[in-house]
Amino acid sequence: MRGVILAAVGVPASLLFGRDEELARVRALIERVSDRGGALVIRGEAGIGKSALIAQAALRAKERGFSILTAIGVQSETRFAFAALHQLLHPFLGTLEKLPGAQCRALEMAFGILDVVPGEVPDVFLIALGALGVIADAAVNAPLLLVVEDAQWLDGPSCEVLGFVGRRLDMEPVILLFGVREGVSSPADELGLPELQLTPLEEATASVLLSSRAADLPPEVRARPRRTRCP
Repeated sequence: MRGVILAAVGVPASLLFGRDEELARVRALIERVSDRGGALVIRGEAGIGKSALIAQAALRAKERGFSILTAIGVQSETRFAFAALHQLLHPFLGTLEKLPGAQCRALEMAFGILDVVPGEVPDVFLIALGALGVIADAAVNAPLLLVVEDAQWLDGPSCEVLGFVGRRLDMEPVILLFGVREGVSSPADELGLPELQLTPLEEATASVLLSSRAADLPPEVRARPRRTRCP
């Protein structure tokens, strides 16, 4: 899953019309990573530019020598506990043995690596501590950017763990970004992390954008009201 977001949206920063403030906020996370890490939830309706903004963060992170990992929420996996966490940490499953024994066991239980006694349930707190340990260890040699797209489709336990991790990155060279679609009720609403709300472009900016992408668009089509998007 490394670098998926870079290929997904190759949008030059100069073409992110009307997003200067938002772009500056996201880039600031990348620039200050040597002093502190952090997490940010980028929220907005479908097609409003969340992925384009995240792609810019990833491009800047790549220039700064970050390692980049991505995960994508899948609606059909929302009922599978820890499915999203497994997707994000899959490259590091071979390093779980570095963790303290209880944390290693909890993660191995959560990911189905370890045979467990029927009825035994892994401790979510230990899973969260283990996930934080794995991520911190992965960032020892280079800062790390973790991207979670379509986070509205994350399973609840993964959201719980990633929220825990995101609140404890101040001392780690790690940035965690979530892209969340507005209007879809999900566990991602309870992440408890700083948020950046993307709103529709102002009319003048939207007009410039249309001119740059569809200069021959008939006036009656340009003036058509923006349709409400389905979640």
